[in-house]
Amino acid sequence: MESLTETELVRARWRRHLRVEALDTTDRADFARRGLANRVQELAFRLLILPYDPDVERFESEDAATHLMDHQNMEIGNGTIHFGTKVVPTAHATALVSQSGDDMPWGRYVAIHRNGAIELGLSDRFRVQTSQCEVVTKLVRLVTNASFTWATLELARRIGAGAMGQRHLLVVALPDTTGAVLSNLAVGYREPEGYDKRSQGCPYEDLLWHIELERLPADSDETSAVALRVASRLTNAWGMTQTLYLDRDSDRNGQLNIRRAKQ
Repeated sequence: MESLTETELVRARWRRHLRVEALDTTDRADFARRGLANRVQELAFRLLILPYDPDVERFESEDAATHLMDHQNMEIGNGTIHFGTKVVPTAHATALVSQSGDDMPWGRYVAIHRNGAIELGLSDRFRVQTSQCEVVTKLVRLVTNASFTWATLELARRIGAGAMGQRHLLVVALPDTTGAVLSNLAVGYREPEGYDKRSQGCPYEDLLWHIELERLPADSDETSAVALRVASRLTNAWGMTQTLYLDRDSDRNGQLNIRRAKQ
């Protein structure tokens, strides 16, 4: 068991790296948009999994690229999450990205940092803006976010065998959520297009959680459980306790339906 001093040293290292990524606090103009996320035109959802000691380099770019291509299509639950098609090396990480053209912003990405951190970013295409009664509403896609979270945690589990017993920090960030509405709900729940969106808006300007994991998940069931914790926090932010991310009235009752993820 770590001493209090050791725990605080770990957290101090994490805080230093979070400041660099603009993930330390929502009280900054560039919240969540530094680092790789700056290459996404309209960032909607971002994850960062920090290892126990993010000051130590663990992956060369070539090794990271191999891992990413090996897990380009992540099979989880009842479906497959497609991370991207193009490997892009950068100074501190290697990313697998989805984009319309070489000169276009990234649509989504998953990345392996040299220090072993794993990162996910989804663009605004996963938080579509619609207009009804002259009101522009941001839609936060619940099942999509939960599904990509599960896939990203599964990637971290599969390539992080050497750090399985060490604590990690899972960071979840959604910028610009004021008034946003939860959509892309599980089977059996009514989508927001069917009722007055103006009464369902998120009361928070931004959302940020730092979730300490005692260790990386040991199997797919554990990665799923962590992803559902994230989905639960999302619904709680909208003042709801219903498990809007788990199917009801389908053959996937009580489960996260990966096939409903928007890709």
